[in-house]
Amino acid sequence: MMVTEGGYERPVVVGDLDHETVDAIYDVCPGVHVEGLPERLEDADTRLDPVWGPHQRMVRAYAADAAVRFRAATGGALTALTLFLVETERVAFALHAKASSTHPTFGERHLSFETAHVIEGAGSRYGPTATLVDVREVLDRGAPFAFCAKPCDIAALRNYARHDPRVNRLVKYWLTPVCGGFLPPP
Repeated sequence: MMVTEGGYERPVVVGDLDHETVDAIYDVCPGVHVEGLPERLEDADTRLDPVWGPHQRMVRAYAADAAVRFRAATGGALTALTLFLVETERVAFALHAKASSTHPTFGERHLSFETAHVIEGAGSRYGPTATLVDVREVLDRGAPFAFCAKPCDIAALRNYARHDPRVNRLVKYWLTPVCGGFLPPP
């Protein structure tokens, strides 16, 4: 990944790509291959909204812990859910984003194994963050995890599951905020 002259983070091809790799990129990329939640994963009581897609219900929520609610983005709901999953050991860790330590307008991929790690990622810049930059290495850990990322990253990882069965075996929870896109850099 690199930051372009225009200020966007983009993947960079290193070396030559064979046809199989190019085909896999086109199959996985959510900008090329757009699909929603696979129907086989929908429950019988799932409703379909033309804008929001499949859902069971929509609610407004925020973190009960005021420290989380006011530190994290959008009331801390995703941070609270991620904390719950990590603290109760429903997952070994969470793959999500945290603010970049080098680029103030970007985020960076983050693994959280304990409460402090999750809090470190609260209020992150999900838009300009490549949460899947090393997804193969994350899967190589062989441990169940929660994935909290942008809807396009969720779609990319679901698409990648067609190429790597570890995804469906190891990703136990898929969490995403409503995404408004990424503002152009100044």
